[in-house]
Amino acid sequence: MYIDVNDTIIAQVLPGSGFDLRSCVISQLKVLGRMFDYCWLTMWPYTEPTRPGLYQDRVSIVSTMSCLYGTQINDTFRYAEWDREHELGKAEYVLREGASKDWYWLEDPLHKCESDALAAAGKLDRYICVETQGPWGFSNAVNELFRRSGMSADEIERAGGSPKWFDRVVAMKKKSSGMLECRLESLYEAGARPGMSPCSKDRSTTQLRSEGRPVAILPKPSLVLLTVLCLAGPLAAQTIPSGAAIDAKVGGIMAHTGAKGMAVAVVDHGKVSYVHAYGIRNAKGDALTTDTVMYGASLTKTVFAYTVMQLVDQGRINLDTPIEANLDQPLPSYGHDPFSPGKYAPYDELANDPRWKKITPRMCLDHSTGFGNLWFFEPDQKLHIHFDPGTHFSYSGEGFVLLQFVIEHGRKEQGLGLDVGDLTHANFARLGMMRTSLTWREGQDPNVADGWNDHGQPQPHSKRSKVRAAGSMNTTISDMVKFTAALVRGDGLTPASRAELTKPSLHITTRTQFPLFQPDLPVSEQRKDLSAGLGVIVFDGPQGHGFYKGGHDSQTANSMVCIEKSQRCVLILSNDVRSEAGFADLVHFILGDTGVPYDWEYGDYAGKS
Repeated sequence: MYIDVNDTIIAQVLPGSGFDLRSCVISQLKVLGRMFDYCWLTMWPYTEPTRPGLYQDRVSIVSTMSCLYGTQINDTFRYAEWDREHELGKAEYVLREGASKDWYWLEDPLHKCESDALAAAGKLDRYICVETQGPWGFSNAVNELFRRSGMSADEIERAGGSPKWFDRVVAMKKKSSGMLECRLESLYEAGARPGMSPCSKDRSTTQLRSEGRPVAILPKPSLVLLTVLCLAGPLAAQTIPSGAAIDAKVGGIMAHTGAKGMAVAVVDHGKVSYVHAYGIRNAKGDALTTDTVMYGASLTKTVFAYTVMQLVDQGRINLDTPIEANLDQPLPSYGHDPFSPGKYAPYDELANDPRWKKITPRMCLDHSTGFGNLWFFEPDQKLHIHFDPGTHFSYSGEGFVLLQFVIEHGRKEQGLGLDVGDLTHANFARLGMMRTSLTWREGQDPNVADGWNDHGQPQPHSKRSKVRAAGSMNTTISDMVKFTAALVRGDGLTPASRAELTKPSLHITTRTQFPLFQPDLPVSEQRKDLSAGLGVIVFDGPQGHGFYKGGHDSQTANSMVCIEKSQRCVLILSNDVRSEAGFADLVHFILGDTGVPYDWEYGDYAGKS
């Protein structure tokens, strides 16, 4: 979503409007930032110019937004560079080659050249006009955005907001009491100093005004206790350390744990900012590089969940419709591994347990099917449902494999009968992940990582020949970080499906992830923010809502951690399981205190085969 700043945001907070709307606007922005990947479009420069010219060249947009809302608004500020002199204006940027095709643009009335360009591209319906006269233009436009994009009140609430924050009638009713329907925080806590307006840094009011488009200036210091929603709650993200500092930290972790190889990537504000590999990839001592093929392990589950949500967007799958409705015949009647030996489970063993009929795609993705991790790990090597589906979290790759079976062998008239390998390959190709696949490809180049177990013994790379949604992916750090960045931005999904992926789907009540089928902790000891999302685990920490996923086997240790608000992520791939013991320290070093629940993830097993 593209938002014009000077005519959609700034114009809504003029003191002349009768009362200050900043707290409501910033409330709306916080929620929109969770529902859409948005950035600002404005003719103002991003940084202070060295040779001021016209009004828009005398002050940067960063300074202006800081004046209006406090310093922390710029922590998640994304500014779109565009060619001011282009004959199509901002429309040239919105319609540029390689840009997302799924967008909305909130802007004051367009120039004719811009509207003509949108019309020619068949995208005029994606433009939403913001009326700049009067205080309610932005709120009205946002409500129109919700209508056109199909956003519901439930989806607003899942993004951490309230429909009341977007209701002009409610806000008007609150006017007389002086309290808008928004959480509040003092500007002083945002960095403004007592005795000084945040906008008074050697800059006059006239310097901040446009001709005919006045910019709001905060009241004098005695009235500076105006309030801003987004400053309450999550802490500001710390500065990402330099590449050299990250290198030194990884080197220390490898020395401490004895790990032979690690690869680390960082995403900052939705963009890949650092990728590096360390150590060796095999016992011969060949270097591990950013293009070395490594085992993705259970990060495959997140890739699969993302792919499933695309099928949800296409109307082929409903998350909450039992899988029975997607199959031509009852699941047990398909027999023992009916189509590809070693790929699926022996579903005929569920013939005497009708609870399989309750299982939904959501339960497959949030680990609540009742299956164990994998059927061949069971003591009798049979498929069992251990509890009523949907009632508890218990880690299960078998649930993912079941949903893969449904997609690949479901009703064709419903749009199923699709190859999951082909679906994921299409995403990999779109993202430029040319060395990633859900199966081992014989004959590919030899830059492949073997591994080391917790005794430091070399182990050969596992070459999986069948697509398995639970964990058959091979990838590289340079490939996988492209997916991580796309995921945190929400590329390739509707806003509703992207929100669904990382919202709390099922509360987690156990002390640790393993062993399976643990009893619930007493309610007072449960971590209230810890839940399963879809293919990820979600949490709320000091920097706000986050999600993560690990990957592990006897020689592999992987971890992906993302913070939604700042769109920052750390991705770690390692071909030595011992490195896992240093993951929590490394993520904290790069991102700061995130609250990622590594103690629940690993318990006492970090770094062990």
